Amino acid sequence: WRKKAVFHISSGKKIADVKVEMPVHGTSIDVQTDYVVVQNFRSMLSWNDGFDTHGRAKGIVFKNCLSTGNCGQGFSSHDHCSATYEDCLAEGCASSGSCDVNYCMIAYRNCVFSQNTFEAGVYALEATQHIYENCLIVANGPFEQIWALQNSSMTFVNCVIIGQKNNPNPALRLENGSVTFNQCTFVDVPFLAYMPEKSLGKIRIMNSIIAGTEKPFLKMAAGVKADRVTLSNN
Repeated sequence: WRKKAVFHISSGKKIADVKVEMPVHGTSIDVQTDYVVVQNFRSMLSWNDGFDTHGRAKGIVFKNCLSTGNCGQGFSSHDHCSATYEDCLAEGCASSGSCDVNYCMIAYRNCVFSQNTFEAGVYALEATQHIYENCLIVANGPFEQIWALQNSSMTFVNCVIIGQKNNPNPALRLENGSVTFNQCTFVDVPFLAYMPEKSLGKIRIMNSIIAGTEKPFLKMAAGVKADRVTLSNN
């Protein structure tokens, strides 16, 4: 039931010398087993996602993978996976740049999420846990750049979040989980987030630069408790 591509490299050639192209009708690459490295691949114009993980796969690493113009997410993880994305790009996809669901634990390092056109630039759902380090999240829309929905947890370290011109939405949509920004920069978003009274989400913003926003840059319903917000050295 697994689709495979097998090829023989000509004598005297190395894998780095070979360019492999193939059409796909669903997700371009979907990893469902442990300790796999996917490196130097590009998915473009697929009918679904660019790069996925499923099941209980652990120790998955995606390096220098480009996901452009796909009909689903650029990157997506499901079930109980653990995966790391390094030096990857999700651009111009017809869904979010990344969307992780269920109970995944995902790390994104040195990644770019740009100009994705349905859902957020990066999207966390259910009880997923994420860390984003040195990432650029820019000009996704028309919606928020970041969605932290249900009970997800997202931590952003040294990231740059840039809004989309004439997009009235804040940088973040937050429900009941927690979001932490440390040493991040926000530019060209009307405001950072709106915190409704009925949600239980928490937000921490530390050592960050917030430029070109409305005042106040964090909007809260009248009944929001003070312990849901931590601001320090911004």
